[in-house]
Amino acid sequence: MGVKVFNNVQAMIDARNKLKVHQVLSQAGISTPKTLYIIPKRTKINSSYEEVCNYLCSDKFVLKWVYGSQGKHVYLVDNKDDYDKLVKQYEGKILCQEYIESSYGKDIRAYVIGGKFIGAAMRKSKGGFKSNLALGGDAVLYDYDDRIIDIAVKAAKAVNLEICGVDILLGNDNNYLD
Repeated sequence: MGVKVFNNVQAMIDARNKLKVHQVLSQAGISTPKTLYIIPKRTKINSSYEEVCNYLCSDKFVLKWVYGSQGKHVYLVDNKDDYDKLVKQYEGKILCQEYIESSYGKDIRAYVIGGKFIGAAMRKSKGGFKSNLALGGDAVLYDYDDRIIDIAVKAAKAVNLEICGVDILLGNDNNYLD
């Protein structure tokens, strides 16, 4: 149609799917939170709160709609009632992920253009566990290291994006998770 695009269409479709991104990053050897994919009412596998807690080894975890963005449709779950309500609300696809407490209210957004690392910002919330700017969070330049550069460039390449921001969680013991 004559319109110049920087990211190919399939890469953009894949990038909006949190499950697909998790799978691609895991296959590329990039550390990600432990994740459980749930399709309520469409699977014979019972995905009760207790079973999710057992799989994730915690009674507190992050629940996300597969296609959410800007921090929308992301919840910190720590009880059966909230879990059951959210599963019912999102009759479609959801992910339950390990809660990384060390990254509560903050993460690193690393920027990659054309396979080259551009820079990074520390994003911080103003009072919740989500650090998204769209939800009122703040961002300041981050003094990155070679590990941040490596994660960001590998993630961009794995998802096949020419221009992207890579969210990196702050793990325990100076580890990073994408």
